[in-house]
Amino acid sequence: MIERDGELHRFLYRDIASEEALKIILFLYRNQTNGWSAADLRAKLAIENDSTALPVVVKRIELRLNDLCERGLVQRDVHDGLYRYATTDPKQERNVAQIAALGDGELAAAERLMYQRPRTGAAAFADAFAAGRGRS
Repeated sequence: MIERDGELHRFLYRDIASEEALKIILFLYRNQTNGWSAADLRAKLAIENDSTALPVVVKRIELRLNDLCERGLVQRDVHDGLYRYATTDPKQERNVAQIAALGDGELAAAERLMYQRPRTGAAAFADAFAAGRGRS
């Protein structure tokens, strides 16, 4: 289970930020031996949008992949142009591994949590005092 305001919640909110990107990163993590194009990922993950033409969907996936590259989670091979899961950050590696190990129900909860802004330390501190005010 992913704890609200915990490290995994912050990682999902900050570095993944969409269900589509989460599906992509988990697929690449689970299939690290191969490289994948955006079109391959669209087909494998059945990513579609009824109102969007196929080339637009593939372009959107390429944009997600490029964003994941900038965040250090994915790498594009200069020789074949294919994308692969690749991080050199042990913290990112641990976070992705923990998310990949979640069951379906926990993963669905993580997807919902991803869109909720993690509270800052000051907000959590203030909430702790507010919760205690109603007690006598």
